[in-house]
Amino acid sequence: MMDDKMKEKLGYNLKPGDKHYRAFVGPSNRFDVIGAMKFNLLTFLGLREHHFLLDIGCGSLPAGRLFIPYLLPGGYFGVEPERWLVEEGIENELGKDLITIKNPQIVYNSEFNFKNFKTQFDFVIAQSIFSHASSEQKGVMAATVDQIAEVIFKQGAKRSYKWSLEKAHKLKEAAERDPFIRNFF
Repeated sequence: MMDDKMKEKLGYNLKPGDKHYRAFVGPSNRFDVIGAMKFNLLTFLGLREHHFLLDIGCGSLPAGRLFIPYLLPGGYFGVEPERWLVEEGIENELGKDLITIKNPQIVYNSEFNFKNFKTQFDFVIAQSIFSHASSEQKGVMAATVDQIAEVIFKQGAKRSYKWSLEKAHKLKEAAERDPFIRNFF
């Protein structure tokens, strides 16, 4: 069982959105499982260590803390408007040595622009960016969706679309049968 000091350090006493690297991105007591669900979903859909992943709205790296060690060096790319979130995620969840070894590429901008990466992404994840975005940021989200489509289809991820769609359909069927899975979708 976790002691009160650890709960406080991890922000368990805070509300979602409070200025703490875990609370700012959602319920602090779900930080671990939300990141794990993203990781499990993408590996279920075919993500392997040699792939290139774009994490739009990567926040304090709840999923990045699992993807960065898993992917080969240079395989993780993130976009986040709040630099402090990423910095605290690195400091508290990953450590600078791992960042040096794995060399993730992260850009900080409120437009969620990732065209400068010049990389062919195999997978793109953008979970809860609308619910965490400011009114101003929501105005540029349509352009972000267009960028995602352009990057995925122009750069080659179309090849795995049908296969991923079949896997997603199987996951949906599993969620319909299992209440635990259903609660997360």
